Amino acid sequence: MRRVCWLFAAVICCLLSGVSCAAGDSTAAKLLAEFKARSSPGYVTVKLDEFSSLVDGDSRPYAVCVFADSTQYRDSPKLELGKRLAQIGDASKAILRHQNAGEGPEDTFIVVRIVLEDSKVLFGRVGAQGLPYFSCIPSSFSVTPGKDIDLPGRLLMTPAPVEEWSTNEILDFIHVSTGIDVGEHLVEPRSPWLPLMVLFFLGNLGGY
Repeated sequence: MRRVCWLFAAVICCLLSGVSCAAGDSTAAKLLAEFKARSSPGYVTVKLDEFSSLVDGDSRPYAVCVFADSTQYRDSPKLELGKRLAQIGDASKAILRHQNAGEGPEDTFIVVRIVLEDSKVLFGRVGAQGLPYFSCIPSSFSVTPGKDIDLPGRLLMTPAPVEEWSTNEILDFIHVSTGIDVGEHLVEPRSPWLPLMVLFFLGNLGGY
């Protein structure tokens, strides 16, 4: 009788586990579709349960890149979180365009935005002890459900002045940390004053 009860309990656990996994897969698929949509800014904002659905497990068929944001500190001139997030969005959209053109495999990555005011627990789980924070979790990186994620330094984009977080620097970081094909570098926008500065410099040279 005890054996029958044990077997029954085991079957129930397996069924519940299957339902949980199916729900997690459904959430991940929905987030990936939202990320790839044309109207996407190049990232999706997630909360703790959605993030867990994306990353938990021994592996996943995509890399997850994480940007930590804060509405309270968004306008800080030292952090420039808004500008950094926009650059990350530009980089991810460039990769998506590259993939959509048939020049690289699709569904290989997703960029998520987590917000301090939404979940301090999530900040703690990814080890975001300060801002700015941007990391990538490769598809083969094992993540224990419910546990903190201890990422090595090579998977973290070191905080630096915002000028050093160019879109191409972000592309390079995503490529190196995840191994995915990010395509060619983008042409960075130049200052509208640069041609005038060049002419002024050349004019001064002509006076010598």
